[in-house]
Amino acid sequence: MISSYVIVLCLSAFFAAYAFTRTGMRIAVLLGVKSAVPEGIYALLAAIAFLVVVAAPATLLVSTLLLLGTGLIGLRNYLPPIARWGVPLLAALLSLSPSTMPAIAHVPQVFVQCLALVALFGLVMSATRLPDNLQQSGLGLLLALLPPTLAPLLFASAPSFLALDAVLIAASLLGVLLARRQGGRLGLARAPLVLLLGWLMIQCVVHGAWPCALASLCLYGIALSRFLPSRARAS
Repeated sequence: MISSYVIVLCLSAFFAAYAFTRTGMRIAVLLGVKSAVPEGIYALLAAIAFLVVVAAPATLLVSTLLLLGTGLIGLRNYLPPIARWGVPLLAALLSLSPSTMPAIAHVPQVFVQCLALVALFGLVMSATRLPDNLQQSGLGLLLALLPPTLAPLLFASAPSFLALDAVLIAASLLGVLLARRQGGRLGLARAPLVLLLGWLMIQCVVHGAWPCALASLCLYGIALSRFLPSRARAS
């Protein structure tokens, strides 16, 4: 049963992202300049704010902010290759630190943990290939968030926080998508948003809902391969 508290949280995330985006657009119009803030940043900040409210793991939130901060630094300063690879690896390690992967017969646990780390790191690094177009990639991420949302309904072992976290992220993205119906960019929010998505996939595996993780990965692959139509390209 969905409580009124959850509904209020999701609506608040949606309207916060919508208001952030519309306010940024109005300010840019008043100043007579093109907005320098990609709309994806508004979705990311709204999602982080409400993930804090529902007590998401602090290491996960720190990891998303670490990726965002590194991206901002990279806009103005040259980042050496060790930073471009090391920071995403550190973010993946931090976000997985509270999680213990399920045991596999005759396979050392440390190997399973390292495999999860490599998988999450690969997802974060693949975010650079995600189209920057807000409508195209935003729709792809929304579809990829659907399986974690359904995981608690399909698997008794899946905790309810999977659906709550996924819906809050999706509501933030949807608010930005409706506020900016044409054009718009994800920008530096791509890697942090993919990290959040990858963390949800890992949690599905941890709690026995691995088919949902596989379905989410396939839907993300569709967005990554640019099969989804771009409204900007069609216009």
